[in-house]
Amino acid sequence: MAYMGNSSNSIARYNLSVNDNGVLVKNMLSTNYSPTYFTNNTFVYDGADLDYVHDETFLSRVYFLNNIFYNTSKTTATPWYRRTGALRQAVFANNDYYEAGGTHSDQEPADPDGPRADPRFVGDPAEYVTGVGVNRIREAAAHFALRDDSPLIDAGRYNPRLGTEDFLGTHLYYGEAPDIGMAERRIGPKVPDPVDDDPIEEEVDNRVDLALGKPVTASSTHSGANGTLGAEKLTDGDLTSRWAAADEAAYPITLDIGLGADTTFDEVYLDEYTDSGTNPRVRSFELQRWDAGTSRWVTFASRDTGIGHDLTVTGFGDVTTARLRVSLTGQIATEQYTPTLTEISVYDSAG
Repeated sequence: MAYMGNSSNSIARYNLSVNDNGVLVKNMLSTNYSPTYFTNNTFVYDGADLDYVHDETFLSRVYFLNNIFYNTSKTTATPWYRRTGALRQAVFANNDYYEAGGTHSDQEPADPDGPRADPRFVGDPAEYVTGVGVNRIREAAAHFALRDDSPLIDAGRYNPRLGTEDFLGTHLYYGEAPDIGMAERRIGPKVPDPVDDDPIEEEVDNRVDLALGKPVTASSTHSGANGTLGAEKLTDGDLTSRWAAADEAAYPITLDIGLGADTTFDEVYLDEYTDSGTNPRVRSFELQRWDAGTSRWVTFASRDTGIGHDLTVTGFGDVTTARLRVSLTGQIATEQYTPTLTEISVYDSAG
């Protein structure tokens, strides 16, 4: 599936994908499409032939609920993504992850309620017959319905975006919860009017970003993109916007956030923009606090291993200051262009 940007509430549900390989999900423009839902799809693929489940970077919220990811390869675990941080805005819940080889990928997303079980399809995936024609598509797809002894029955999670019928036209849902995958078994009592009493949309990071909306001053700002690359984008809470340094900017490049008053924090979140073929560019940086007593910047954390996607810097204890500086001190040797970041956030883990 490929979908473009500038859309919202896109839903892909109760589909069957067998040996499509290549890239299973591709968002062509990685902005302005929140939210997106992938619910109760069944993906069957050979991990050795699959390029990636997803190869770009989700910058807006995407939910994966009740899907089956069935890898028939006995030698190659599922390659989930090409770009570091590709799944950072994706939420995975109650999906099944089956690896015929028994080894799960290090890239596999976190999904506490997602089983890693053989779905126990009605038919053997290796014997699936293709090319039967559209008029027999449901008959063919029933090959991947669940057997009565499947561990995926009643193992899903309800959400209004599931709709009212599965791939085969069966009512949603029967039993204690929806099944995982594209076909619902008529096992258990029929639930005529399902209610979502556990909205997945509420499972978000509810921490307070102490830098949100605070003023930012950059030592260098790119003048392109019709003036949309300003430093204020770093604290707007929007991962689809970004700041960029001017092409001729010299290191160190500083980003100063005015917190307004003495603020205590112990976590700093940094994120480089790496969409649309853009690579991470920062090799080293320092985090500094303004010391009003001495009128100077004091370094409290530094790294020389880059930023990339979703870097949370911790381990420096509690810092109290009215001004925070992110000083970009060095560039990755193989990169030609100056840095571009999407967000700087500040948190106090104690609440």
